[in-house]
Amino acid sequence: MLIEHEQLHVDKNNGVEVGRTIKKFPLLTPREYVLAWILWEGKDKTFFCFVKECEHSLAPWQKKYVRVGTFRSGWRIRKVLGRNACEIKMYHQEDAGLNVEMAKLAFAKGVWSYVCKMDSALRKYSAISNDQSSSATTAVTLIKKGPPWIRGDG
Repeated sequence: MLIEHEQLHVDKNNGVEVGRTIKKFPLLTPREYVLAWILWEGKDKTFFCFVKECEHSLAPWQKKYVRVGTFRSGWRIRKVLGRNACEIKMYHQEDAGLNVEMAKLAFAKGVWSYVCKMDSALRKYSAISNDQSSSATTAVTLIKKGPPWIRGDG
């Protein structure tokens, strides 16, 4: 269960956002995630996201949480041609200090909900990408046609 989330930093030049999230699992000390992520649009309206653990000066270690030290996650979402459907491919690696059975249960219960939320999030992005009048800066509002290092420009 998500307890808290805060944006720590957004780099407007490269589109990387850093945030801190606290999650509570039943019978366990809350887990703290300090993560950096980037979203980009590839060819043919294909979207990508990569998330990785990091450190940040605005998120010092606290004894009341277990800091998740290994977290790598990514996805690709693209329209299925000729259908009102999309294809999602995901990769996820995390060591939250859970035993294997608890981790399997948490993943099985949480991942489908996450995937379902991606549809509405992408629809919201489509709506705001045409109207960038929002004053909030996030990785979503900074989606570009791929980071320079992926396009080969940088």
